This record gives sequence, C-alpha cells and structure tokens, in this order.
Amino acid sequence: MAPFLSESVELLARDGRVLRRLGPSLGVLGRGDRARGSAVDDIQEITHVDPDDVPRLVTFRTTALASTPGWRGSLAYRLRQSDGIRRTYAVDVVNCLDDPDLGGIVATTRELSPVPAVPGHVDGEGSDSPMADSIAEAVPVALVVLDAHGRMEFANQAARTLCDLPCGTVRGRYLPDLAVESDRSALALAVTQLLRHLGSRVVVFATRGWQGRTDLRLIEARLLARGLDGRPSTVIVTLDDVTERRREEEDLRRRASSDPLTGLLNRAALLEEVEARLVNGPVTAIYCDLDGFKSINDTFGHAWGDELLVEFANLLTSIARSTDVIGRLGGDEFVVVCDGLSRSHTATLVARLGSAFDEGLAARVSVGVASSRGGGAATDLLARADRAMYVNKRRLANDVVAEITLG
Repeated sequence: MAPFLSESVELLARDGRVLRRLGPSLGVLGRGDRARGSAVDDIQEITHVDPDDVPRLVTFRTTALASTPGWRGSLAYRLRQSDGIRRTYAVDVVNCLDDPDLGGIVATTRELSPVPAVPGHVDGEGSDSPMADSIAEAVPVALVVLDAHGRMEFANQAARTLCDLPCGTVRGRYLPDLAVESDRSALALAVTQLLRHLGSRVVVFATRGWQGRTDLRLIEARLLARGLDGRPSTVIVTLDDVTERRREEEDLRRRASSDPLTGLLNRAALLEEVEARLVNGPVTAIYCDLDGFKSINDTFGHAWGDELLVEFANLLTSIARSTDVIGRLGGDEFVVVCDGLSRSHTATLVARLGSAFDEGLAARVSVGVASSRGGGAATDLLARADRAMYVNKRRLANDVVAEITLG
C-alpha cells in the first residue's frame, strides 16, 4: 500500500491551527513527522511543495483564513512525495465558522488523477489530443467530462462560463457540488449509476454557480457513460441553462389553468383539483353567485361588471385559508374548495360573504354548501352545491332569512 492517502479532511481554526484531522498519521503527503495534510496548514513549513507553487499556496492560505462564512475556494498544487515522485493535489476549502457543529474552516485535500499534459492547457488539464480539445472548446455546448471516479477531468470554456467555475484546473472536482444542496443527491445518484452501468440520464438541478456568485438558475444535465467491454470509464456531460424555458413553460401552464380576468383557477383546473382532493379524503365546496349580475352589466357596462368580478375574487382570496382553493366556473359563479368537513370554517366564510353587501360590495351573494366524505366525482359535488345555492337565492328573493342549505 502506498504511504499516502488520496484524500484528507481537516478542520482549521481562524488562525490556521488544525483542530481535527480525518486520516491516518502518515497524512496525504506521506510524511509521518507532523502529518500535515492540507495546503493551508502552515505552508511555510511544507518544503516539499514545488517551488513554483509556494507563492500561490501562501496567497491562497491568507485568503482562506481571512474569508467570511460561506466562502469556497480551490487550488491545485504539486508535491514531492517521500518516494521522490511528484504528484498533483487539490485542496477545496469551505468557511464553516458560522456552523455551530463545525465552527471552523474545512479543508479537503485529494490527489488528482494523472492526465497527460497538453500544450496550452492549465496544469496539464485536457486530453492527449490537441485537436479533440480544440473541437471541444469550439462547440457552443457546455461540456464536462468525468473520470471513472466521477471527478471532473475536463470542462470547456462554455461550461466554465455557465457554471462560474474558477480559473485554473477543474480536475478532481465533483459535479454534484455545482448544485444547490437540495439537488446534489439526485445528481450524485445519476453519476454513481452511470459509473456502474453504461447508459444515460437527464437531471435538472438548481445552481448559483460553483462559487455561489450567480443568480439561481436551472441547469439540465445530460449524462452519457462510455467505456470498453461494458465497463464505464468516462461520463460525458452536456449542460444547458433551461431557466427561461422552464419559466415560459410554467407561465403557459399558469395561463392554461387560470381565469384570465381574476387569476383564479378556471373551470377545468378547478375540477381537476377537486377530483384530486376527493381521492384523499373529505371535501367541502362553497358555491357562490352574484345576484343580479346581468342587470348590473346591462346598466353600467361590462367594464364595470369586470371590476366587480375582480373585487369579489379578491374578497374570496382574502377570507379563504391558504389551504383552500378558489376557482371561477364562468360568469359570476365562483367556488371555494376546502379540505375536510369543518362546519366552523364554512360558517365563518359564509357569514363574511353574507355581510359583504353591507360592507360595500355592489351585489348580494348567494351561497350553497355541499360536502363529500371522499370519493365520487367533482361534477357531482359541485352540482349539489349549485342546487343548494339556488335554494338560498330564492329565499333571498323572497326576503326570507334562513340558514345556508347544505347540498
């Protein structure tokens, strides 16, 4: 076994002291004396770092220790092992000083897989074919190549720009780290599955860029595994910013399901919502109708009538619960759908609607209530609430005050 690890994790204090280290005593540098395992740990004493990389390490250490919570940074550097061979390592640093469980700066150091150097590439990043790399850089598609361990081996300029990758090498980084925390597991699972079996996956994830400096965007990642003899050795990833496309699709869905005047659910969307709720349990429907709306339209004009409908829609929204669903069936007919059979909530809502005319609404409201303990059709529930509403409309026409009829 080689006398060094491929990865080490350390927790550092603000002054650079190592508070905790995960890894054997030899450390990632193959040194057993002080077991130093991170480029940010007292760089001045790491004499086996390539002399050309020491200034960069010193600057990186100063920046990391002076950073604010949430800061992330990465750096690749070359080390001379105890066996005399030089190897390339990368250190990823995250400032977690505001984390009550960590209270320090986390530094992860790992060895980068050796890749043949190509003239013009930073730190030897790229393939052994300048022509292939030139083509990859020229295409407008964001392209990332992962190695057999799921680590980045190459990223073209389009990918660097899209993902706000830092300058310098990307080799050794992990693709899921691009995603926001809630989306990392799905991306990691896709990579893991492809490295076990040839195939392809499509994953959409949210990101603020590698360095967390960009606006939240949605990225569609298409992953394709390649290898020999059925054994995956490379995953080719193309990345596409689908933020605007998803926003447009959502806007189209919203328009298709919304009443254009009031913004409430339209008839089709409301019926679909009622059907879904009936499957899950009891549902109460409150059917509302504005009395004399036709004469209001004929007398004052349709523009005034539209204003009245919008005012009534806003009233329903203000008095309903956040879990209630409100829809406009058409004309002056509205429905409030409530989960459960709560008579107290229904009575409160109906009372508010009954007093709306006295509070300034330019039309009286007739209301009918129907309930279902679950199952059945949405059209049947709404039809019962509609019949109950017409019973109460006739009572109002005859100036008869009575309780709301239940369908």
